[in-house]
Amino acid sequence: MPFTVEEFRDPVRILEEKPEWRAELRRLVLTEELLSLPEQVAALRAETERRFHEMAGGSPAEVLCFGRIVRAVPPSAPDEPSFLAATISGYLFNRK
Repeated sequence: MPFTVEEFRDPVRILEEKPEWRAELRRLVLTEELLSLPEQVAALRAETERRFHEMAGGSPAEVLCFGRIVRAVPPSAPDEPSFLAATISGYLFNRK
């Protein structure tokens, strides 16, 4: 199927029409480091959860974080959430 690209939206439209091409395009465009990020994030999350559970002594606990709000983004519409960005200066476990 030969085609020509006349404008930016053409490749986008083609990828929408041929979703099976997306994985191959990702493989060609992205580095191995970027392609492996989902697995790395999942492993980091699992390790972080394991460490928090270990630090809490295996008992259920709340993690209380102390920090400072560095950015607040109000909702763009009444039914949308607002967003906060914060730095964490410390935390403690509140065992139940």
